[in-house]
Amino acid sequence: MAGCFVLVGLSYVILRVFVSVAAVPRTPVRELSATWQLVLPLEEEVLDLQIDGSGSYLACITAGGERNRLLVTDLDGGKPLWEAGITGRSMAWMAGGKRLVYEDAGDIILLDLEEMRTVNLTGDGEMDREPRPSPRGDLILWTRVEALTGEPQLWLMRGDGSDKRFLAPWQELVTWDPQGEELVSLGHEETPGAEGEVTYFLQKTSPGEEGWTRYYSCEGPVYHVWWPSRDDLLMVGPWKSGDEVRGVVFKVRPGEKAARLASTSGLSDDPRRYRFCEERGGTRLAYVGEKGLEILDYAGKVVYRYPFLDAGNPLAWDVKDGELYFTGRDGIYRFKAP
Repeated sequence: MAGCFVLVGLSYVILRVFVSVAAVPRTPVRELSATWQLVLPLEEEVLDLQIDGSGSYLACITAGGERNRLLVTDLDGGKPLWEAGITGRSMAWMAGGKRLVYEDAGDIILLDLEEMRTVNLTGDGEMDREPRPSPRGDLILWTRVEALTGEPQLWLMRGDGSDKRFLAPWQELVTWDPQGEELVSLGHEETPGAEGEVTYFLQKTSPGEEGWTRYYSCEGPVYHVWWPSRDDLLMVGPWKSGDEVRGVVFKVRPGEKAARLASTSGLSDDPRRYRFCEERGGTRLAYVGEKGLEILDYAGKVVYRYPFLDAGNPLAWDVKDGELYFTGRDGIYRFKAP
């Protein structure tokens, strides 16, 4: 999904909403070294990387010529379990492992590793992509492009592909809550009476509703939504202190001003360079910044930085063993995170 922490470096027009507020103290940074292991040798570019919840399987999509490649590997035995040519670029593990959903040729496909077979969940001629299973694995959210207008929409179905229905108009930063009972997204609209300015807000919906309900008015732009626990809905936006711009993690509560919790200066002023990876069900957020790979520990209020680790995107968490996987020069690597 959801899912990662895009920061800093916007125009003065966007940033001026933050200038008048006192700066938040910078989160402490601890520089560490790491011993890493090559897990899967690869020569191709890695487009997506996912570890299942049990820490048993690695799935990756690599770039090809006319078709990309989906590869699933058993981490315990190191043996390839599944390989196929696909056109899609995104995938996600269902809760419990052994079931992977991915996009291919405009459909959402379910790979069942127990039966070693695939099932087309949306084979109806529509253009379907970006599957996002709920944390419990009972539902799958995905993006459907409306055939007549070309507009993307959010649709919902059960984990077996049944009970498909329209959920809400597509919006940015769509994120499941930890229990899989609600979804939040970022909405925006032109500011009345101020040509060219935009008002941002968070909005919510649930599987039993249709459409979005406005939830929280934001003071400025938002570049990531993070829901590490039921009571902690967090968002990330830019912050300007003097001549410095950096990213700040805010805690959101309706009717209250967003509380500033953590900040980092490890990113440049171009947020498009970065991809961020949340620990599923945890409180750590990993990203590759200008000063190396960093892990923001939200619970511990500290940033761990690895300046000498030649890590690239994409990243993936092994929640069971507390390891972080990254893409390197010769393939996919892993190391033990703090």
